[in-house]
Amino acid sequence: MPYKSGNIVKGGATVIFNGQPVGWTRDALTIGIEDDKLRIDDVQQKVGVVDVRRTKFSFTIKANLYEFTLENVRIAWGVNAQVTQGATTKSLLLTMTGDYLEGELLVYGKGESNVARTYKWYKAKLIECGETSIDAYGATVLPVTFQILVHPDYESLGYIEQEYVPSSTITD
Repeated sequence: MPYKSGNIVKGGATVIFNGQPVGWTRDALTIGIEDDKLRIDDVQQKVGVVDVRRTKFSFTIKANLYEFTLENVRIAWGVNAQVTQGATTKSLLLTMTGDYLEGELLVYGKGESNVARTYKWYKAKLIECGETSIDAYGATVLPVTFQILVHPDYESLGYIEQEYVPSSTITD
């Protein structure tokens, strides 16, 4: 089961899940591709592999989210929770029920050669939330992983849109 991984956004990006901004990244986003193959090599009078068929193909998107707000934590933890606002306090009421959160995933960031990139996946589930940590700059970081799923209404998983912009518009 080969697993490849590579950066899809250079530098920071804005992440929106199910219509809700869940924060931005300072680090590059990573896409993982899992690809299982069936090698057909048991054919009479032939030596070696005759054909290769894909049996499984999946994408995961990994990001380290910043902006540790209660709203973003609620989404990143993937729990049925409610943020309530009091006169002087804000609270996150947790109930540990329900399945993984599912929705559309949008990422806005910078690619190579000053390309503004928009990534849109029609259906994703937030399947993993790592341990929070403090980065070298003192900011709270929340690692998350999204599994990209097949949406029944679309023929593709999503799309990548590139827009070439002047180098002064996008900075690292």
